[in-house]
Amino acid sequence: MPHAARGLGAALAGVALILFFRDRGWRAEGALVAAFAFAFGGSNAWRIQHVGEVLSLCWFVIALFFWA
Repeated sequence: MPHAARGLGAALAGVALILFFRDRGWRAEGALVAAFAFAFGGSNAWRIQHVGEVLSLCWFVIALFFWA
């Protein structure tokens, strides 16, 4: 279950980051690069064994989209 939660959280954060970029009127290519960099980048990769930290990073991006 924790593996599915990390994957789902990273996917939702990527989608939220894409929506954040589109809401700001920025280019879709930049949104896609940023989403991949966040979902598969160092902040998630180095903390993959810490489920709570990875999910809190994902929730941060989702909150950023809704608060912006």
